[in-house]
Amino acid sequence: MDVMTGITILIVTGLLIKLTDHEFRQPYHPLKLYLAIWGLGLGLASLPLVDYTPITSAGWIAASLGAIAFSGGILTTSWGCPRQPSDLTIDTQLLSRILVYSTVVGCLGTVLQAMFLERSFGLDVYLTDPVEARRLHTHIPIWGYLDLVNTVNVAAVALYWQKTGRPRLFMWLTLASATASALLTTDRTRFFLMLIWAELVAGSRNPRRRYLRIGIVAVILIGYFSVIGDHYERSYLERFQHIIHLPKPLKILADPYIYYTSSFTAMGQLVDQPSTMLMGKSSFAPIVHVASAVWDIEQAPLVGEFTYVPMEVNTYTYLRQFYADFGWLGIVLGPYLCGLFCGWTEVKRRNNPTVGWSLLAALMGYCCVISTFENLFIQEAIWFLAVICAALGFYEQRRYSRESSIE
Repeated sequence: MDVMTGITILIVTGLLIKLTDHEFRQPYHPLKLYLAIWGLGLGLASLPLVDYTPITSAGWIAASLGAIAFSGGILTTSWGCPRQPSDLTIDTQLLSRILVYSTVVGCLGTVLQAMFLERSFGLDVYLTDPVEARRLHTHIPIWGYLDLVNTVNVAAVALYWQKTGRPRLFMWLTLASATASALLTTDRTRFFLMLIWAELVAGSRNPRRRYLRIGIVAVILIGYFSVIGDHYERSYLERFQHIIHLPKPLKILADPYIYYTSSFTAMGQLVDQPSTMLMGKSSFAPIVHVASAVWDIEQAPLVGEFTYVPMEVNTYTYLRQFYADFGWLGIVLGPYLCGLFCGWTEVKRRNNPTVGWSLLAALMGYCCVISTFENLFIQEAIWFLAVICAALGFYEQRRYSRESSIE
């Protein structure tokens, strides 16, 4: 890899972030998050810290087109939005009541999931044979959505905490249930969603000490990532020491670094080959999943096939599903629609900065942060959470409009 290429990308990324900051004046604006995570990732992937298969020309073109299309979608809906967001219209009493109910739902979901796993293979397998536990792990059908509520609960507690300065006593139960839910999930992304979503929703209007909080979150996530990776034997460091050139004190970062940067070179391998043209089965997977219960429709595989770069990876950034469905057209159309929706949620949050819209905008910000790894924009779980947040946002908007008309 070329050091100058990496440094140039990082410098250009810094300038683009500065421009975005000046235009939108939002610490966690979706365009800023997207540019930061993609620019930093491509810059790091270009440095000679790991002997990757070089990113192909098609890979660089795909990354560039995706960034341009996403930016175009954001600007389509966000241009002209007020620079200074309105004060957060957070009804703390309403938020507290919502959290009471959602905590009950989340705790019930955690208990049901634990019971389901105990009956399936026994919770002791998590400690005696973690690799087998990961292979056998699955979510309880239908009722698994109750367990998923734990993720939004953490973000809601963070919003309440940021607004009032302290959580209420019962909210520690909320966080305990969410932590247990994350530990029961062998996939590390559940904990990532909880923590990053919480920071994005609480920090969107509280830029003070933002970098300190980001540093704390990063340390916690890297530590959790490494511990869970070792527990489930998913570490690259031991198998690929000969191609990893991180300084010795930074070897602990090898696995997070590879998981973050390997998707770019894998994406290059993907778009260098003809698309299978699934015609929307990947990009609209939740709709296809529901439709398959009524009609005989073959669903697209959720997990991509492995490619070697030279370590085996099956993450190709969020462009994989769009390319698999529509080829190069998908690489433009998919990011544009994602940017369009992210921009719309940001406008809603600025014009109606209530609990629901604040949660939804932050959720879309999280999808941007993870876009270099996987496509959360088309995941059923994210759609479920987005519907909850949007329903709450519309309810609050209507409630405040009704109260204003009475006055």
